[in-house]
Amino acid sequence: MRSIRTSAAHPSEAKRPMTQSERARLQPRDSKGRFTGFDTLIVVDEFGNVGRQSKKSETKFGYALSVTENPDSFGALTADNRWESPTERKARNDPTNQYRMAQRIVAQGVRTYAYYVDKDNPPKEWEAKDRRKLMLGMLDYSIDRTLPETRGDVYVVVDQHTAYRGAVKPLIRSKSKPWKNVDGNKYDSHEGLWADVLQTHDYVASAVRGNVEIGDPRRTKVLGTRIHKIEEGELDV
Repeated sequence: MRSIRTSAAHPSEAKRPMTQSERARLQPRDSKGRFTGFDTLIVVDEFGNVGRQSKKSETKFGYALSVTENPDSFGALTADNRWESPTERKARNDPTNQYRMAQRIVAQGVRTYAYYVDKDNPPKEWEAKDRRKLMLGMLDYSIDRTLPETRGDVYVVVDQHTAYRGAVKPLIRSKSKPWKNVDGNKYDSHEGLWADVLQTHDYVASAVRGNVEIGDPRRTKVLGTRIHKIEEGELDV
């Protein structure tokens, strides 16, 4: 199975975060500059927390996903953030640029999606005792629902979470078909190969949370985000 090379930077570079261009050079390219072997990138991050009980400002939990055929351009949208912060500048800490970033993301033709549970009116599956299994089940559901919106072979980049441990790569690879190669893994948004696309995608996850948690749909309207509330019987957990 084809995969994107994820080798670490040279030891001499370990003391500083890689730049966007340095990360891009680690990814094998074809003659058109695309990452070799894949036509589409899906970027995934959760919003809210998987705790069973609803709390103030934590009444929803779900996943936001971005779909792009131009990962370098997508990641470059927030490349300048690395000059202002040595690791990662979160969208919640950048309120003056949130709306403008939504405009820049949609201008690239990026499609965005979200799937969530309302803790105040949850499906019965939400009460599962194994919260890790539930979280992975929601991740699985979100990827399944988004894959039909992609073309060609797909690489999936999931923002790191301690609950995932070693489950993400086999989960993603199980989506492959004879006619469609699907690969991917979890990655650190602070540094590493996919840090830039994860940082840009954080603005999408922030926009979705602003809609479903705070009731502010302005940014998701700009993005054209398709948002789905998960109902009873939809999760296999």
